[in-house]
Amino acid sequence: MLVDSHCHLDRLDLSHFAGSMDAALAAAAEQGIGHFLCVSINLEDYPAVLKIAEEHDQVSASVGLHPNEQGGHDPAIDELVDLAKHPGVIAIGETGLDYFRSEGDLDWQRERFRRHIAAAKESGKPLIIHSRDARDDTLNILEEEQASAVGGVMHCFTGDWEMAQRAMEMNFYISFSGIVTFKSARELQDIATRMPSDRYLVETDSPYLAPVPHRGPRRDSGHIKIQSRRGRRSYRYKLNADAAFRNLPWPALIIHRNIRQVSLGHLDIFMCLALPFGESLDVYCERCFSNACDGCVAADQITDKYRLLELKGINCHGHYPATGDPACEDTTGYIHL
Repeated sequence: MLVDSHCHLDRLDLSHFAGSMDAALAAAAEQGIGHFLCVSINLEDYPAVLKIAEEHDQVSASVGLHPNEQGGHDPAIDELVDLAKHPGVIAIGETGLDYFRSEGDLDWQRERFRRHIAAAKESGKPLIIHSRDARDDTLNILEEEQASAVGGVMHCFTGDWEMAQRAMEMNFYISFSGIVTFKSARELQDIATRMPSDRYLVETDSPYLAPVPHRGPRRDSGHIKIQSRRGRRSYRYKLNADAAFRNLPWPALIIHRNIRQVSLGHLDIFMCLALPFGESLDVYCERCFSNACDGCVAADQITDKYRLLELKGINCHGHYPATGDPACEDTTGYIHL
């Protein structure tokens, strides 16, 4: 089960799902998407974003003001901090700089960015960064405001390798959208294969930026598997070269753990994955990234690969919030291959 680290569910065209958000999320789940971060872009639409998170356990929310938004309410630091206290809110943003769509004196945009960083640091919640044609100013402001104290996500990353490295040095994760599937995105595809395993995320930015071959009017979170598979052979090679994740056959667990780690503990979800290996199954635990941990039973104890798997403290029917010490509870569920 993958996590869509950045989407705008409040802006989906639900006519494809008979007007039902439940149906839209169920359709995404059928494609292997188990959790969604619904990202705020202004305060006027924030109640709708929060309502989706409150009504669906598999959805979390952020609060913030997109750098291009003008004319609406521009929150002060204290207001952002107060809104971020809601348990469904796990991040501040999206915020950042956009010199492509905005012109003229953009001091107001840079000041807004600094306020969001201050709010993230005060609330202890990570940042979601939007940066377009503003590479140097984005990185410089993050450094000046010591954003590394909370870190966050470089959303819809389209920068160069140097930008990715500097962002990672400041405790940021790099998130790849459908753009990585474009034929023109050769440099970005190369960056994706060079990424360290523990800083890699994927997103749809739905209903925007659908991946190839799904460019067109309908864009939803079900398309996230396209970009996670793009360059899959190269990415698997990178995994095999990385001693921390050697022998892990699929990056889903890595992406899943990364989004939980970047949330600074505000997104408490765990996952276990069973994959065919020869005539048996290997069971991979997200907590230790191996098939030899105390949290999972041995593969030879699984009687039916589509049915019961007993785990200690790991919910394997999709994934749900974990409670208490993961080593202390027994849970029975179903495996989704």
